[in-house]
Amino acid sequence: PVMAPLSLASGVALWLVPPLAFGAALSGVGGEALLLWSATVIALSVGIWALFTRQMGAPALLGLLYPLGAAVGTYIFIRSWIRGRRVEWKGRRYTLPPVSERP
Repeated sequence: PVMAPLSLASGVALWLVPPLAFGAALSGVGGEALLLWSATVIALSVGIWALFTRQMGAPALLGLLYPLGAAVGTYIFIRSWIRGRRVEWKGRRYTLPPVSERP
């Protein structure tokens, strides 16, 4: 049970951190080592996504969209984190109970 949140968090980190680090390195933060590391990881990720999309019958070039998907994912995660327990769905607003009070 404890491993599920950790594996989810590590998967999200592997997906989102390299593009964020690349953007930071392009902005002058982290130096050349961060730029090289993040560019290498992004290139590997693009290759892996190209392989996955090809195996699913889609054009391998769609793997090039990985950075865009990571950017959209980052936006979704940050927006969700800022909203906290407030949820809006189909024009309705809900507030989730704290995790300790959920069944």
